[in-house]
Amino acid sequence: MNYLKHYYNLIRKAENRTPPEGYTEKHHTFPKSIYGKNNRLVVLTAREHYIAHALLEKAFIKRYGLHHYKTQKMITAFWRMNNQNTKNEYFNSYMYHSSRERFVETIKGENNHNYGRIYTPEERKILSDKTKGIPKTERQRKNISKGKKGKPQTKEHSENMGKARIGGRWWNDGLGNRKYSKECPDDGWVLGMDCPCTEERKEKIRKNRKSRTGYKHSEETKNKLMEKKCKYSYEITSPSGEVFITNNLSDFCRKNPQYGLYRRLMCDVANGKQKHHKGWMVRILGHLP
Repeated sequence: MNYLKHYYNLIRKAENRTPPEGYTEKHHTFPKSIYGKNNRLVVLTAREHYIAHALLEKAFIKRYGLHHYKTQKMITAFWRMNNQNTKNEYFNSYMYHSSRERFVETIKGENNHNYGRIYTPEERKILSDKTKGIPKTERQRKNISKGKKGKPQTKEHSENMGKARIGGRWWNDGLGNRKYSKECPDDGWVLGMDCPCTEERKEKIRKNRKSRTGYKHSEETKNKLMEKKCKYSYEITSPSGEVFITNNLSDFCRKNPQYGLYRRLMCDVANGKQKHHKGWMVRILGHLP
């Protein structure tokens, strides 16, 4: 049986129709766990979504074998769908559809355990630390912007936003006095909101600031500093088979934001801690001289 043929027929049917009424789910035509982030999304009913993953599991087993990492991901996805209802050993697409509808209905509005919840400053800091450094997609940026539009701001928040646009910084004189300005207010003032320091430290900071005013590294110096930090040469293979050679994984991830790669996870792949990152493979070629 040609499982991929039936899968593509299901996807084409969904693409060429208006979204059905009632409960629906979004499905990546090319699974995100294997091919990385992509915009090939279709709207399926819960039953169609279940059948799509069943066909993908069969197709990958037939093409790659049971122990290939791609097959294992599809088996895991389908297994999770079949564990929505733990009371029944038998599960099918109709049962999945009805269980998902019931689940969504129970967490709507006031039934949701997070409805109207106000997070404490400690919880907000934990959530903030978890998301720092992770690049946001265009869709996430639009949703954040949409959520903030029309939202009233406190006077203090408006003042801080205005100061941020001006581009100023906080300065203090070490005696408890502080000012917000673009440039140093006077001799003896140092950066920071409140940082008492000795006269010796003030003098050292002042001399260091004067000696480096307007100083910028040349491109050649920047490249040399970057090369000093690099220890290995890497071979990076994309999901489509394209090969890249680089000495700096951070630089590669930063210069290719369209792939949405994270340096830490790419390092884990290179060190053998995980098999791939969004379908990308990394191999250490050797130490740099």
